[in-house]
Formats: sequence, C-alpha cells, structure tokens
Amino acid sequence: MITVTTKIIDESLSPYLEKRAALHQKVLRTLFVAIYIKGKAPNDAYNRLAAQYGIFAVEINSIRKETEAIYRSWKELLVIRINDQQGKVDKLEAKLKLPNIEPSKAHQWRRKLHRYKGKLILLKAEQESGTPKICFGSKALFHRQFNLKRVWPSLQHLKNTSIVA
Repeated sequence: MITVTTKIIDESLSPYLEKRAALHQKVLRTLFVAIYIKGKAPNDAYNRLAAQYGIFAVEINSIRKETEAIYRSWKELLVIRINDQQGKVDKLEAKLKLPNIEPSKAHQWRRKLHRYKGKLILLKAEQESGTPKICFGSKALFHRQFNLKRVWPSLQHLKNTSIVA
C-alpha cells in the first residue's frame, strides 16, 4: 500500500476534502463492523454501503483493502502481545522459584503474576473468538466525544445510590 501526500493550493477545496475524509472514515468503521464484528458477507456489505453513501467502486475497493489491512494488523499484533505476556508470566514464575525470597516480595510477585495470567487469558480468548477489539480514533477524539466534566454534573444524582443488577 502506498500513501501519497500533497499540498492543496486552492484553499476553497478544503471543506469538501474534509467532508470526504470524514465520510471515508465513517464508511471504513461501518464496513469494518459489518464484516468483522457482525459477520456479514463482505460483498453484501460493500454493495450496501456503496449504494447507501453514493460511493464509487474505486473508493469502496480502497476502503475494503484498508479494512482488510487493519484486520491483518490486529491479528499480527495480537500474536506479539500474547507472546510478550507469556514472556512476562514465564519470567515471574522463574523469579518465584528462586530460593531466599522475602515474603513481602514474593507476595507482590504472585499478585503481579496473577494479573499477567488474567491478561494472557483475555488475549487468548480474543484470539480464539476472532473478533477484534479495535478503537478507531485517538485519545483526543475520545475525550472530545466523552467530555466527562460536562457529563459528570448530570450524573451527580447517582452518587449516593447503589445500582442493583
């Protein structure tokens, strides 16, 4: 995949290009969810989104390739994360087998080992399910969408209540 960048000379195109970029990202997220989360047939999802958003075949094909690349990257990264976590578990288990460990230190290491094993179980479960847990966007975007300082005052009435499931 090649990425080409250029400088736009005509500033009047900027609003149009920003709208196109936003549409591209929206279709990308929608297509990713349709195929990899909801398990819909890829061709049906492509055709539906192309018709729904009025996108040309060239652009929907580009978005399709991008979603496939994101999924492949997630799978590769997940294997790396699992191996890394397994290495942490193995290292701590080896430390715990050493003689003459302070009891407080051994206790800390056992707690850490328990956390690492829990994380490893979650990563392996994610790998077995094949359903990616991916966040599209940045931390700044998340905070703009979910401004807790703005939302928190509306939730103050729940402060002293207990929620029973």
